[in-house]
Amino acid sequence: MKLSRMRNFLIPVSLGLIISTNVFGQSQSFRCNFSDGLSTNWDSGKPSSKRTSDMSELIFDQIDIKKGTGRMIGNSGSETVQVLKGDSSTHIVERTPSGNMNITTIFNPTQKYSDLYPVVHSRHINLMSGPFPSQYVGLCKNLK
Repeated sequence: MKLSRMRNFLIPVSLGLIISTNVFGQSQSFRCNFSDGLSTNWDSGKPSSKRTSDMSELIFDQIDIKKGTGRMIGNSGSETVQVLKGDSSTHIVERTPSGNMNITTIFNPTQKYSDLYPVVHSRHINLMSGPFPSQYVGLCKNLK
């Protein structure tokens, strides 16, 4: 009985690990669309947040986990980015020329939406008036 329970546990876990490795196992490209966001400013001297939907689309191209590199294409052009592998996700880090950081995490697809990848994009921007962070959520599609 113990062996049967162990097998019932190990087979799905092993398959999950194989699938998650294969999802980002080779160079990939994604088109990500964002539906919801939140931005915060300190213009009044204290944090003030508001919902926003001003972030539309980002394309991530030539994502190579082994090399740790990729390219991000947005409304301001393209930029080389650093790529880091998580357990069930890929993290993409952009450092802007002014030193600001933008971080995007593309998660493995959920069972319900097997062809769509949940995504979170966070901007850590410092303007002359102070910090202006924002975070957006949406879905990506693999452009195989």
